[in-house]
Amino acid sequence: RKNHSNLLTSGLDGYDQDTAKASKSLGAMCIRIRDNNIAGAMKRAPIAVISCRPRRKELFYELCLKAAVFYDLQGNVLVDVGAGLVMQYFKENGGWKYLADRPKKFESENSEQTHEKGVRLTTFSKPRMSGLMQTDIEDNIENNWFPELINQLGNYDEVEIGSDNDLADAYGLALMQDVSCEVRPRDNE
Repeated sequence: RKNHSNLLTSGLDGYDQDTAKASKSLGAMCIRIRDNNIAGAMKRAPIAVISCRPRRKELFYELCLKAAVFYDLQGNVLVDVGAGLVMQYFKENGGWKYLADRPKKFESENSEQTHEKGVRLTTFSKPRMSGLMQTDIEDNIENNWFPELINQLGNYDEVEIGSDNDLADAYGLALMQDVSCEVRPRDNE
């Protein structure tokens, strides 16, 4: 649906080290179609996922940037700034315009965050992300056909920091971007 804007959102849970000796952590990206009024189109569902940890982190970053370009995710890739090298990769390779602005809706009143793009998952924002995930699962689980995402959502623990449920985190980030994006999906025709 190349003639629509803001139809898709994405969450990206990256990493900064090529290998993780103490973890099975992978990089993950989840692309999700938003609620829309397109006849016969999917609504509120994941449509594509990336979940891997190639030998070199730059290969993962490249996959994510290619997906952002292919799906025309301008301003709609919400990245966890906890692993910021993927954001630097996007910037250096012409992909800065795909990154979502910092969603102020998920910050406490006394937040001192200053970064321009991405979100920091804090004790304030992570429970709110988990609440979005719970609601979306209850309302739309029949629209999710990615077995690994379903498995990770079943094992998800909002209290656990640094879990190996990277795809579930990416899905939660995509939901945060959906809520944060003020512009509803629009037919550009």
